[in-house]
Amino acid sequence: MKRKGFSKWFAAAGMLLAMLLALTISTFAGDGIDFYFDSQGYGKDIGVISTSFMPGDLLPNAFLMDYNPTAPGCRFRAWSLSPNSDMWAGDKVLTTPKGGTLRLYARWDVSDVTYRFHGNGATGGAINDILCAGGKSITLPSGAAFTRPGYSFRNWTTNADGTGTAYNAGQSITFDMSQIPVETVTHDVIPLYAQWNGTGPVIPTPSQFTPASNIIYLTGVNRNSRKLVLRWQPVAGASGYEVTVKCHGKKDVYEVTNTKLRVTNVRGMSIRNKTVKYKIRAYQLMNGYKYYIARSAQGISY
Repeated sequence: MKRKGFSKWFAAAGMLLAMLLALTISTFAGDGIDFYFDSQGYGKDIGVISTSFMPGDLLPNAFLMDYNPTAPGCRFRAWSLSPNSDMWAGDKVLTTPKGGTLRLYARWDVSDVTYRFHGNGATGGAINDILCAGGKSITLPSGAAFTRPGYSFRNWTTNADGTGTAYNAGQSITFDMSQIPVETVTHDVIPLYAQWNGTGPVIPTPSQFTPASNIIYLTGVNRNSRKLVLRWQPVAGASGYEVTVKCHGKKDVYEVTNTKLRVTNVRGMSIRNKTVKYKIRAYQLMNGYKYYIARSAQGISY
């Protein structure tokens, strides 16, 4: 008798389980309300899912969780009835008519980041920052906007010394916020550093020089027993002047950016009552090199 009763109970439980399974299948697939799952541009849209949910039914979170999306650089929060606010759909009573489609919108935690480009040895040029939202991609620019004589741009790296992650110009990269704590949405700056290949020395190119004459004219030579003061006309385009002064069979070379030089000794030896020779050259700095663009005749002071 005990075995017979147990068999009847087991059979009844099996029938109940079958009925529940049939009810579940009829609930989640059928001729009721359709759902469209919209990822809002992050990842792929799931599209339309047909169900047997009816107006007035409770929409369980368990059903929605089966369709939770993923996207690089983002965290899915929940499905919302609104694309722009957190009107959570889970455990809400359905009001969509039978046969209608309810559009649900993915709501995400999305951070943004600024990529900042460093010339890393460049002598000129600049590249604007690029703002990128989490899960979105940017295309890395070439480093051609930077100038570094004697070098050609190779690639970008995340560390100035060339270590870290390397990226090529034109490469598409995606910012991933997966390592940021769940409760945090941040804005940060990610530096990228230009790396270079050497191409050899740069030969300076002469610039246009005005006036046409490339002679430096002295405007004053003042001498007494203890000192010599030289003054000369400025040269257009000159970055500075190199003045060579000789006395006692020795010489000193001075570099000045103005047009006046006062000399009292050469190599520590006084020029008092000595013959002094001098010559002036104007130079222009180009790509880190001196290019001499004008010179004076040699002068002698007794």
